[in-house]
Amino acid sequence: MSQLHQAFGVYGIYTSDKSDLLVIHKTDGPYQHRYDLPGGTPEDFEGSQTTLSREFREETGLRPMSVQQLGLKSFCYPWIFEQTTFNQHRALFYRVNSVTGALLEQTQQFEGQDSAGATFIKLEALNSENASPLVLTAKAYLETHTFDDSDMTLEHWTVL
Repeated sequence: MSQLHQAFGVYGIYTSDKSDLLVIHKTDGPYQHRYDLPGGTPEDFEGSQTTLSREFREETGLRPMSVQQLGLKSFCYPWIFEQTTFNQHRALFYRVNSVTGALLEQTQQFEGQDSAGATFIKLEALNSENASPLVLTAKAYLETHTFDDSDMTLEHWTVL
């Protein structure tokens, strides 16, 4: 059995006027049944901002209009997936400054869709019991106004 699964994705941090964080209801993968950031894996030959725009639109109904790249962060944790026992998730974070469109509380379902819909959540309601490490990174960024790009290794991870 191979030990490490590797994943890469592009994710956006967007807040409402009230500073609530936009999150999706994750339905698959290691973050299922948790709040996660809108975003995902690039398609073939797709750039990072194009990926962010497509994933944001598919998962939230919103289209980023102004973005700023914050940095890349690696998350490693135990997760049994196919023939692997550990996951390394590299995430490229963007700050989304403005959007157009209407929020989808329920998303269209298709093969590969792993969001059941989007909502805004108060930062103080987000914690390690209900949110992905990506959301907790976004929360820390919003609270400190500093993006921490240091790698994170979790000794334990529970898929809900």
